[in-house]
Amino acid sequence: MKIDFIIPSFYSEGLTTLAIKSFEKHKGDFDFRYIVVENGNDNSYKDNVLALSENVVWVANDCLYSSFDNNMGSYANAEAVEIGLGHVNAELVFICHNDVVAAHPDWMRFLCSKIEEGYSMAGTSIDNHRINAVHLSGVLMKSEIALAKEVDIYPEVDEIGQNETVLVDVGDNWTKYCRDRGLPYYCCRNTQNNNVNIEEIPEPFTNLPGVDRAIDDNDNVIFLHLGRGVEKQFGEYSTSGKVCFEDWVRFVNNNVLGVTWLSA
Repeated sequence: MKIDFIIPSFYSEGLTTLAIKSFEKHKGDFDFRYIVVENGNDNSYKDNVLALSENVVWVANDCLYSSFDNNMGSYANAEAVEIGLGHVNAELVFICHNDVVAAHPDWMRFLCSKIEEGYSMAGTSIDNHRINAVHLSGVLMKSEIALAKEVDIYPEVDEIGQNETVLVDVGDNWTKYCRDRGLPYYCCRNTQNNNVNIEEIPEPFTNLPGVDRAIDDNDNVIFLHLGRGVEKQFGEYSTSGKVCFEDWVRFVNNNVLGVTWLSA
């Protein structure tokens, strides 16, 4: 089965490389094609990313928005996704952040099984804010949904004086589109959504404070999302006690990419 991936990046070779390496490690019989949209128009790591797979499409985008100014990071992400959608030609598309990794051989088989059951989208987490939409950190959907002309993927912001409140974040309208039309969508249980017993999460995925961990129906950890990965990479974001960029790189290399699975 062919699946197109859309992966926005921003001067972030390390994060994008880890993500694609994990997808390649756990792709099984799937035919993955990666559409990497580099929002900083930075071609310095293009060849390294192209070398990760023969199925990489590289798009250098001179983004209109800054990834670090207020809510502009969401606009930048939306612009990258919109550009990536112009390159999609598979029936299924997986849209994700670049600070994520696939953590189990059955991760994509599980998400695809939900599409086969009749769901229009299968996500890895729900955004607990705003409209409780499937979060764009990792979501598989039918391309006909992703490309629906009625869907505006850009954030909607309410400006009150000098303050801004995000009413709808990037990609939230895909969830709204499904709700308005009675189209079912699925989301994994996730530590972000407080519907997972942390004590039951197997090692080595137990002690990862701040990292979103998606769980399949067999209680396997199948997908990880660092959160604020680009900002963490540049030292623009840090929270005491949570996994930092260096810890993330070390963990993924040792416990995701460095692990040999006995069965797929």
